[in-house]
Amino acid sequence: MGFRFFRRMNIAPGVRLNFSKSGISPSFGVRGARVTLGRTGVRTTVGIPGTGLFYTEVAGSGRGRSRKRTRPPTAGGGVGGAWGRTPGGIRPRWPMTSLPNSARHWAP
Repeated sequence: MGFRFFRRMNIAPGVRLNFSKSGISPSFGVRGARVTLGRTGVRTTVGIPGTGLFYTEVAGSGRGRSRKRTRPPTAGGGVGGAWGRTPGGIRPRWPMTSLPNSARHWAP
């Protein structure tokens, strides 16, 4: 289990700054309804104060995240196909000598 860090500072009525290990995010709203602008997008939270019941929704993908590259689809649509798993990662199963230089050095 890793370490966690989180602090919250009130700037003005209804405005907070949240400090965490991953960065700083502003938060706007009142008790029971809040909007937070963070790296993962805009988070809207609505709840019933004092009960611990709340609903949270995240809209947008944010600007700090990059999508993970995926491997190309398998040949013929089947499982495995022309791509296979090796100890070094995912590599094509055909001989690399038949491909041009630019294709030989492709890595997922």
